Amino acid sequence: MILAGIALLVATQTPLSRFESVAPLPSLPPIIMDRQGSAYGIAQQFALNFRLQGRMLWIDLTANLERINTEEKIVSLMAQIKDVGFNTVVFDVKPLSGELAYPSKFGPKIESWKGHSIPKEFDPLKIFAREAKKQQLSLIASMNSFCEGHRMFLIGPGYAKKEWQTVLYEFNAFASIGGSSFPLSLGVDHPEAGKLNIFSSVQRVPKHGFAAAIDRNYDVVEVWKGGETPELRKGLTIVHGDDEIGNSIATRPGAIRFSTKPLFVPISERPEQQLPLMTNPFNPEVRTYLKNIAKEVVGYGVDGI
Repeated sequence: MILAGIALLVATQTPLSRFESVAPLPSLPPIIMDRQGSAYGIAQQFALNFRLQGRMLWIDLTANLERINTEEKIVSLMAQIKDVGFNTVVFDVKPLSGELAYPSKFGPKIESWKGHSIPKEFDPLKIFAREAKKQQLSLIASMNSFCEGHRMFLIGPGYAKKEWQTVLYEFNAFASIGGSSFPLSLGVDHPEAGKLNIFSSVQRVPKHGFAAAIDRNYDVVEVWKGGETPELRKGLTIVHGDDEIGNSIATRPGAIRFSTKPLFVPISERPEQQLPLMTNPFNPEVRTYLKNIAKEVVGYGVDGI
């Protein structure tokens, strides 16, 4: 009894292997999965106790447009998904472009993407919903909320409705030299024409124009012509300019002052910020538009959004 008790104690204290071979999809070979984080929280404990698995396949609309542009392709795809062992399909009904996978009363339907097309009247969401029920698969609709355009292709309803776009706080930076104000580049060691530029070392300063070293009080402590390499103490900021800016630096003003001017602009006027063209969630028209689309999607009998 004592030996059995010791053996039981050792067995209960032996930790489970963090990595183990599992086969979540019965038709495919097993894979090594990491157990770290498993059974953390009520949802995971519930799923483990009842042996529930969410074997989910995500179908991106734009990346797979040529694979879902006919009824026959979707029927075959959903049959394969079921055969492999997935139990949930997530279908991207509203990608970054803001175009929709289905014919809508409110928004534009996608018709082409990177050389692939889909018939204007064809409704893939209808076929997905029908085949999901037939194959006993859960169907979740994915929507990119508040995104109504794609920067790389300049398409989407958000471009036509600038009043829907989110407004960005931007700013322009300036430097005041000897009573004159000039644009300031915010990059370091990446000079921009027509601006006062900042450099990390004397050696990086261009061999034209004029440069100045500034202390922490923004006072100019040294001025030199581009190409020269004066000996400077540490802790100084180096600025450089050509033409009118360089001439202003050459007068050795007592100090260079820096300032910014705020700009409030629609996101489409700063397209380098990000790929999605985001709309303003505080705009009632935007919220109503998204609610109407969500109601349409729910009408197809999807299991979730």
